[in-house]
Amino acid sequence: MCNLPDLVVNIAIGGCNCGNVPEDILKRQVDRVLYDTIACAQEFNNPDYRFSGADIKVNLFSNPFMADAFWIDFADRGNMPLNIIVPNDEKSGEFRTLIDKAGSVTNIGADSLRSAGSGSVMADWIADQADLSIFLWDGREEFNSREIWTLIQACKRNNIPSVWIDINSPESIYWTLDSYYDEYTKARLREYIAKLFCEDGDAFDPPNEAKIPLWQLWDRLYGSFMKKYKAKFEPVPYICDKIMAKEPIENAVDEKRELKRRQIVGWFHYFDDNAVTYSQKYRTSIYLRSIMPFIATVFISVGFYAESILGFIYQIPYSYISPLAVIAGIGFLIHALINYYMYDLSENPNVTSWHIRFIDNRFIAEVLRLTAHFAPFGIPVNHISSLNRFGNKVSQRPHISGELRRITKSMEPADFVFDRHTSADLLENLTNMIDDQIAYHDRTQKRYATIVSRLKKYSAAIFAVGFVIVVLRGGLQFALVYAKTDIARNGINLISFVKSFANMLALMVPSWASYFSLKLSLGNFEGLASNSRAMADGLAMMKKMLDDEKKRTDISFERIYAFSKDISRLMLGEVVEWYSQLSSYKLTKL
Repeated sequence: MCNLPDLVVNIAIGGCNCGNVPEDILKRQVDRVLYDTIACAQEFNNPDYRFSGADIKVNLFSNPFMADAFWIDFADRGNMPLNIIVPNDEKSGEFRTLIDKAGSVTNIGADSLRSAGSGSVMADWIADQADLSIFLWDGREEFNSREIWTLIQACKRNNIPSVWIDINSPESIYWTLDSYYDEYTKARLREYIAKLFCEDGDAFDPPNEAKIPLWQLWDRLYGSFMKKYKAKFEPVPYICDKIMAKEPIENAVDEKRELKRRQIVGWFHYFDDNAVTYSQKYRTSIYLRSIMPFIATVFISVGFYAESILGFIYQIPYSYISPLAVIAGIGFLIHALINYYMYDLSENPNVTSWHIRFIDNRFIAEVLRLTAHFAPFGIPVNHISSLNRFGNKVSQRPHISGELRRITKSMEPADFVFDRHTSADLLENLTNMIDDQIAYHDRTQKRYATIVSRLKKYSAAIFAVGFVIVVLRGGLQFALVYAKTDIARNGINLISFVKSFANMLALMVPSWASYFSLKLSLGNFEGLASNSRAMADGLAMMKKMLDDEKKRTDISFERIYAFSKDISRLMLGEVVEWYSQLSSYKLTKL
């Protein structure tokens, strides 16, 4: 398992003192908000909330049009790295001091200086990484060339509150989200921070080895089932997508980028391994749920008809206790045990959690896959904002966004320079990711389509046989009304034997057909095949978008950033749809 991450709080800052307010008053108010933030976060800085418990780290984010010497002082005093995004590559003039003091610099290109959209994209970049924003502001949109207003709006779109100190009345501190002039309080800040750090993180612990009787047997049977239907799962080999490989990339262009890639990939494989393990356990439970009614029917049939069928076929020597009665009793007993076994499994918290743990871990792994391709290129993936757009079952499980936040915010920002080479590198890596995902979903769709086809064929054939048997049994009931025979063995005549045998077949054969039907419905193989087909089609559309983007000559960070968000939303949307569908399935009681 990866070590628990440190608790990191990212704060967007900006604004300046344009009035006659003594600077020490403004600093005292900013210190108050910063101290409150750290104090509130400290309540959650422990392993119960999946943090290491080490000292809280605070990262500041801004751009050179908003941050001045006032904010540099906070970064220096509080050991809070200042991470900035700059619209040119000049290390002189108005940006020099800020760049020299910055913990990291993301450079979006010299030709983007004050270009249309550069202010907006810088605000989005900051808001996509911030947990909170703190500003010096007078409440006017026009203040500071609208830079503060633009960032407040970007934070609002991401549901991130802004705390601002009124430079005309510094004793007033406001909380801005739904309203621009709500009163700031520490209690309100704590309530917000509590929502960021969800305690329910046991779904992401390493899978435990629950002691369940006969589980290894069912697990092997499920593996045999998949092999029999030529649908054995094979892990993704990452043939093209080297970004996701565990091994270091030799001769990496950028050492810091490679370090960030390895950090994210390490977490990806942790959740991916968890998902594979839980998936196997969950699908085994589904297999068990489908086969148990058939097995239970077999043994109840033994209980009802063992004496009459076996007694007629075999000559049984006299004994005080008939061995056939014992067999019948065992049939009833095993039937009862099967029902109890299934009830116990359906009430076992380990078993009932496998399903949701599988989809939770898989969901996080797929989001981290995206992150691994974007974050090393200076493009954050705002998982929380993107997920909230869908307003479905994912957003109802806050520990998912909480876990994603813990992981992504724990990674230190790194310097990044955007140019034509890095944009081409990013687009090529995205192409490789999509090619691998298309290949994976093509294989998956074929695998599940094979299962669906064979299960439907077997179910239909056996159902037809069962239907005929039941009809014949009904006809037999009338045919034997006046039948008489002297043929008997062990006190069981031929007519009784025939009725018992027909009854047993009428019970067992339809139950056998239902076994295939249950496997088909409970396993959701049709839905999985359809999802993979839709994913492959959606990814093919994305690949076309990528191919078109590669042909463009007007590449800019603004365009790449917007394009990256489009790709993220499309892929997250597919994963969310998968999550929503799979979350409706669970192991039910017998």
